[in-house]
Amino acid sequence: GRSGLEEIYNCKLTGKDGEDLVEVDAFGNKVRVLGRKEPIPGRDVKTNIYVGLQNRISELMKDKKGVVVVTDAEGAILSLFSSPSYDPNIFVEKNDLISEILNDDKLPLFNRAISGSFHPGSIYKPIVAISALEEGKIEADFTFEDKGQIIIESPYGTFTYNNWYFTQLGGVEGKIGLKRALARSTDTFFYKVGELTGVDNLKLWSVRFGLDSLSGIDLPGEIQGLIPSPAWKLSVKGERWFLGNTYHMSIGQGDIALTPIAINTAISAIGNNGKLCTPHIADAEEGSGNLQFTIYNFQCRELRIKKENIELVKKGMVAACSAGGTGYTFFDFKEKHGGIDVACKTGTAEVGDGSLDTHAWFVAFAPADKPEIIVTVLVERGGEGSKIAGPIAREIFNYWFDR
Repeated sequence: GRSGLEEIYNCKLTGKDGEDLVEVDAFGNKVRVLGRKEPIPGRDVKTNIYVGLQNRISELMKDKKGVVVVTDAEGAILSLFSSPSYDPNIFVEKNDLISEILNDDKLPLFNRAISGSFHPGSIYKPIVAISALEEGKIEADFTFEDKGQIIIESPYGTFTYNNWYFTQLGGVEGKIGLKRALARSTDTFFYKVGELTGVDNLKLWSVRFGLDSLSGIDLPGEIQGLIPSPAWKLSVKGERWFLGNTYHMSIGQGDIALTPIAINTAISAIGNNGKLCTPHIADAEEGSGNLQFTIYNFQCRELRIKKENIELVKKGMVAACSAGGTGYTFFDFKEKHGGIDVACKTGTAEVGDGSLDTHAWFVAFAPADKPEIIVTVLVERGGEGSKIAGPIAREIFNYWFDR
């Protein structure tokens, strides 16, 4: 196998050749067999991919650049889609499309799910909330009064940090707690929470959630995310770390950059009550009944997050997908799907290249208390997460829970 699953599992798929040790005479004629090593047949590799779901996502992502990751709560990948995609058969058939694929500026051969690094925007806020709660920097009843913006006076000048609601509509949230802040994705709330928590603790918990390391997915080509720190900024940029850097980081902007597979894994850890699980395409079990045995070593590890902190963040994410939250495409989901609560977070991340483009993000899991699926949708330079990525996520959840 030269790439993908075939590269990772080549030894299991191929098996081992057998050998005969044969005595021959001077003319090369076989005299007798002196020894034999029996061949070992290759094993099948069964994937966790749901073909129908993968095909539906392919339809939803047509003509878009982006990623969809769908896993269960234990890390099994039910769908992994990087768009634009391509038909691998063209390389076997060696037709004229090979040159077209290789020269396509949309990079169809680039697996954005594991090799793409993107500013996460507000989908990072649940991690900020967990960091603040676990470090005791805020309590469950912590409140903040949103006035639309925070103004910082410093020796270097006056700096203003706005909430999206104030920037777009001139509105303010007033006095709010964590649940409401997650539901409304209130930037000013998270600026202040990030300030109270501190960049070192944000870094600490981001590392614990695996956001700066390889997830361990069974595919080649995965890259690590970037969680900035004062030491990193001084070393790479030759600049000091300022409060504004912490503000930006607290809403998933600035220098922080993550892979879609890593953020899906981190959000899964919130969904399954604090277990960080290795994402994997291959099924961990082979055989059936009494003959079933484990051939892959995919693991989950406890992050040791307090149950009450997980539950509070989950409530905020459920509120985000309920009336008044930012995930408006899910407002009627519970009513239409037998009372199933969806927990979600929208994200609209500035690209940071001087343009006004934004990445559209949407992360969600359901049922909120015991998730069957965790979904991450990214539409690269797509616009607002709620408007662009949200409807795609809703169609995925419709497909899954209508089965």
